[in-house]
Amino acid sequence: MKTIVRISLVSLLGVLVWSCVIDADEKNEPENDQLTPIVSSFSPIATKVSSRVVITGKNFSNNIEEIRVWVNGVASELLVIDATETMIEVIVPANTNTGIITVEVNGVFGSSTSPLNIIQVPTLSSISRLVVAPGDILEIIGLGFSNILEENIVYFNEYAIIPVNSSQTNLTVVIPDDLMGGENLLSILVGGEFSEQIKVNVVLTPIIRSITPEGGVASGDSVTITGANFSSIPEENLVWFNDTPAIVTSSTRNELIVTVPDGASTGLIRIEVDGGVITTENEFIVASSLIIPLTHSDDDVEEISVATGDYPEGTMDLGSSDLEFGEISNNQGLMSSGLIFKEVLIPQGSIIRKAYIQFTVDNVGSNHVEMTIYGENVDNPLNYTSELFNLTSRIRTNTNAVWNIPPWDTVGDRGEDQRTADLKEIVQEIVDRQGWFAGFNMNFIFINTGLSASATETFGGREVEDYSESKPLETPELVIFYE
Repeated sequence: MKTIVRISLVSLLGVLVWSCVIDADEKNEPENDQLTPIVSSFSPIATKVSSRVVITGKNFSNNIEEIRVWVNGVASELLVIDATETMIEVIVPANTNTGIITVEVNGVFGSSTSPLNIIQVPTLSSISRLVVAPGDILEIIGLGFSNILEENIVYFNEYAIIPVNSSQTNLTVVIPDDLMGGENLLSILVGGEFSEQIKVNVVLTPIIRSITPEGGVASGDSVTITGANFSSIPEENLVWFNDTPAIVTSSTRNELIVTVPDGASTGLIRIEVDGGVITTENEFIVASSLIIPLTHSDDDVEEISVATGDYPEGTMDLGSSDLEFGEISNNQGLMSSGLIFKEVLIPQGSIIRKAYIQFTVDNVGSNHVEMTIYGENVDNPLNYTSELFNLTSRIRTNTNAVWNIPPWDTVGDRGEDQRTADLKEIVQEIVDRQGWFAGFNMNFIFINTGLSASATETFGGREVEDYSESKPLETPELVIFYE
């Protein structure tokens, strides 16, 4: 028996159409069946350039040739060194900045939800000078600095300095006074990271605090200079007396002992240490010096300026136990004072460089005291007498010196505060007289002026020791430096 199968034309056409649709759909499917890469995490989350980062996730590839990794879009491509379907290991190249990680696998992209933080290590490109001195401004150029001043620390060895200006590429530093001299290693600390080091030579300017003696020295004499930033090696300290080089016989960081050279003359002292130079503001006197003490009790005198009791104005007190400046004496009123120094061995016409009278404190005081000092303008002053006004009636020099005496607080002090103002112009006027000869006397007259001219108190001024045979070290002395 035959089975007859009838297929209608309509049904056959439907099958053909369906078959064609299937073929067409298969031909339109994409050739790349790569799934979107997913970045789940990465470690570490913060790192430096040239470090390794491991990215974990899925839909990666075992073939590193099919993978590319970026930070900040396409700003920086990381070097892929290993990969699996779930892990990618990369190295962060230089000049990479913080940003989102993007993974590309066979042209399909996926990104992290958080950024990879790049820890910037500061780098030094250049500095404005390799030799610096205190007060110099140093410009530092590089990368990885901070716009916030306090986040940049500039080190000279272990000495830390905050810059005065900063940007991400520039720092400005002022060299401090107390920086250690010599070779220093400069480095920058930013965000806990140090830059490389650069050698910088710090030249310290020497400092002069005192010179002993103050002057009047001759060739071969020793002079002690105290200060700072000297060299402990004598030969490394160069000293000149008015451009004449001297020999440093001993030295520490704070003291030099120098021999005055032959041919030295009055002028400025200059010191150079390792390129740093300091010059004195005032001339140092290389000259003869003379110290003349009072030699007799009658060499000092007080004259009553205001009549008091039994003592008329102008009364001379030749037996006073001290000299009073800027205060009245009991029952004797306000006093003018005089001191006559005998046998002053200075040739006529000598150049006077400095002169003063050195006193010793007999009684303390802190009131304002002003004394104007004159010389007696005669060739050879005579001794004082008891004649009224025997002091103030004498002919005075045209020049004078005003001595504003600082407070004295310790009996027995005999230092700079107990020295008069400079008397060199007075002494110069005297030795320039045609009738002056070495060995003549010099007389100095002290007059209360300013507020001291109207002093009414018996205390608060100044009292000095006068001549005393029993206390020769406390007697007043005339000190003169001359050429």
